[in-house]
Amino acid sequence: MTPTQVVSAVRERYNAVGDSFFADAEIYDYIYNGELELAHEKIIQNTYSTATVTSTSNYTIPTLAMSVQRIEYNGKKLRKSSYREVDALTLQNTANEGNSAYYKVWGDQVYLTPIPDAANTLKFYTYDFPDVLSSGAVLASGAALATPAQFHMDLVNFCLKMMAIKDENPVEQNLRQGLWNESKRRARHYHAMNKRADGFAVVQDEESLDETALGIR
Repeated sequence: MTPTQVVSAVRERYNAVGDSFFADAEIYDYIYNGELELAHEKIIQNTYSTATVTSTSNYTIPTLAMSVQRIEYNGKKLRKSSYREVDALTLQNTANEGNSAYYKVWGDQVYLTPIPDAANTLKFYTYDFPDVLSSGAVLASGAALATPAQFHMDLVNFCLKMMAIKDENPVEQNLRQGLWNESKRRARHYHAMNKRADGFAVVQDEESLDETALGIR
């Protein structure tokens, strides 16, 4: 769904099509706030790439990144390091330029060690915040939501909850709040399943194993 489709779905379900009591800009704010709540469950994943500059150590973390999970330099994973570790490396190598192998974070910057000695690709893997929605040309062109598609109808429920609060409709508010709580539970499960990668949850029956935990066949 696009943000404009969410607005339409919300209005239809609340019987508020053409109702000036709920402005479109207000509903866009509700959508953004709902996306923001779900983002804290780490369901918005993204990657960003930039080019390193010779003899430049620091690079800006992507603006929407809530947390950086992995950084690659020239296709190879960088190891997150402490200042103490970086100091030990730089004291041993005063030139300190070459293929970057480590990074540290300070503020909105990452610092690479060794400092890149060539232009290569620096790739960030992040959990993101959603972008702020507005009712301007971006939405008119059908901008996409940052939240994964399986949670788009959950954003509809969040908007309906917020409209019910404004409308002083406690029955509708309680109904939508319960659905929203379930949405956040599913979001946490979604994040947990993504962390598992290609592994599978398996319950092993010890009776069928060649050897038990005690080493007895």
